[in-house]
Amino acid sequence: LIYMPIDLTVKQALAKAIQLHKSGELNEAEQIYRAILKLEPKNSDANHNLGLIALSVGHLEAALPFFEQATRENITFPQYWISYIETLLKLNNLKLARVCLDEIARIGLDPTVLAAVRSKVVAAENTARYQTLFSEMINFFNSGDLTNALKICQMLLVQAPAGAHCLSIIGAINSKKGKINEAYAQFKSAV
Repeated sequence: LIYMPIDLTVKQALAKAIQLHKSGELNEAEQIYRAILKLEPKNSDANHNLGLIALSVGHLEAALPFFEQATRENITFPQYWISYIETLLKLNNLKLARVCLDEIARIGLDPTVLAAVRSKVVAAENTARYQTLFSEMINFFNSGDLTNALKICQMLLVQAPAGAHCLSIIGAINSKKGKINEAYAQFKSAV
């Protein structure tokens, strides 16, 4: 049962839902937001706030359609884009986050917001690249291809000079090659 007080306008109902939302009465707020969407399916505030409620209870996937609708209906409101892109990043959907970033650049969103969002997307992309290379390095190491494992370790150390994992792997590679002093130095640096 979706409830919205009969005597309220959509604007008043939205204000009531926001008040309930802020006070932590999520179920009641959600009911009113959903009632608003029955009357105005494209209401960007109700969509965005339903997305926020979904996030607050850990339903990241469920939040996406609400954020997407909010950005579609009000493309110049920065918070809608921030919520949408941050959720995409949490879900590791870097491709769509990049598409959204390009879209907010195209529409000319506030440069400060654009820079903040860009730094989050770039950081997530860099982390993903690092993790991919790290996995490749582990696979090479486990298969006995120490030369390629070492090459990747050295690349990873350029990105994260104090990377204890890579230093440990280099130590293990040197140990397997009989280079005990070098292995010791790498293990010591890793700690």
